[in-house]
Amino acid sequence: MNDEVLSIPVSRLERNLIFALREVPESPLRARVLGLLEGLVRIAQEPCCNETQADGVPCASVRSQCDACPRVFEKARALFDRSFPAVTA
Repeated sequence: MNDEVLSIPVSRLERNLIFALREVPESPLRARVLGLLEGLVRIAQEPCCNETQADGVPCASVRSQCDACPRVFEKARALFDRSFPAVTA
């Protein structure tokens, strides 16, 4: 791990999230949480679904806004479900 100190302006919410993540001890749970967060950020940066067409049109609906599309939320839910599968006894 590189201990280089970066000076980046962050909001209070971002700072609190960083501090909270740092408090989580090294463990398989921490690795899953970090993986989940990384995946969610990736989805949020470029929200799209599998119906994206080659011409750039996101799907059959010209009124679609990808960041509010149920399919994008389904991708986020699927990511969560893969990161934290239900345990059945």
